[in-house]
Amino acid sequence: MIALDGPGAPKVIEQVQTEYGARTGALDPADGALYLPTARFAPASDRGSRPAAVAGTAHLLVVKPR
Repeated sequence: MIALDGPGAPKVIEQVQTEYGARTGALDPADGALYLPTARFAPASDRGSRPAAVAGTAHLLVVKPR
């Protein structure tokens, strides 16, 4: 989690463990909730390739400040 309320650069205030694939999200400025879309992933088919999302497993991970 990153604080943007003080002067200067953003400050990391907490590290949060998320699910695999949950990288880019949307922030609700009203309550600080972070919405991260992700899915379940199958093992990579070839070495060095990216795993594919399993059909029908897309979901939204919601992270809220304490």
